[in-house]
Amino acid sequence: MHVGIADEAWTSTPQIGDEVSVYNSKDELVGSAIYSSPLIVVTVWGDDATTTKTDGLTYNEALTFKLWSKRYNSSQEMIVREWIEGENAYQTDALYHIGAIEATDNSTNVSHFGLYPIPAQQELNLDIDLSTSETISISIYNLIGELVSTHTNKLTKGLNTVQLNIASLNEGAYLCKVNSNNGVIARKFNVIK
Repeated sequence: MHVGIADEAWTSTPQIGDEVSVYNSKDELVGSAIYSSPLIVVTVWGDDATTTKTDGLTYNEALTFKLWSKRYNSSQEMIVREWIEGENAYQTDALYHIGAIEATDNSTNVSHFGLYPIPAQQELNLDIDLSTSETISISIYNLIGELVSTHTNKLTKGLNTVQLNIASLNEGAYLCKVNSNNGVIARKFNVIK
């Protein structure tokens, strides 16, 4: 099956290099494509009936969409608000067309959180998009759960970029948590020296 998504269907248009992926009800990848403009077509795999293991979508199984950001190395779930052709159910040899797709609503004030560069060396940039102005707390943890550093920043509504000096961190993997009034979002990042 193939699913087409035109640029006008996106609430927030992806960047070149981002990837749209499709998952089955077991959260297994069943299709993906690199974003292209003005149209992206994602091929979705059905189950191979010649094997005993279910390895794709079964007839009428619901689809789940995610968008992976190349810049931020993070993904977010997407929801289809409108189908021009088709529905949110797998059909063999079908060609579907999405009319409106957007990110799922988070319970947090943070609508987007990205880290770059990954891997980082001296500086880590955080892009944080807030639905309202607020003071947030940024915490860095090592992978055994020890708090390495904490930063508090007053941010405004919209896209904010926070730069953290990470020159004192040893090489390895870390977790960056952003605490807002309505919840916590975390991303893993690596430091190289």
